Amino acid sequence: IERIIDTIHFVPSHRNCAIQVADCAAYVAARLRKLNEGTVSRNRSAEAIEALWEERIEPFVRVNEVWYPG
Repeated sequence: IERIIDTIHFVPSHRNCAIQVADCAAYVAARLRKLNEGTVSRNRSAEAIEALWEERIEPFVRVNEVWYPG
């Protein structure tokens, strides 16, 4: 990783609201990906996940990819 300016800091998410938002966005993105792949069943929460993604998260996403090291 060549573009990190500062030292990486690990903090408990309950102490940092920005980390909580990032955790939530990552969860929603992963859940939506699993819904679209069919690896999790569609239930009532699927609509909520899709709405969260489309209305609250996707407008701010610059890159939405999964990185597989190797």
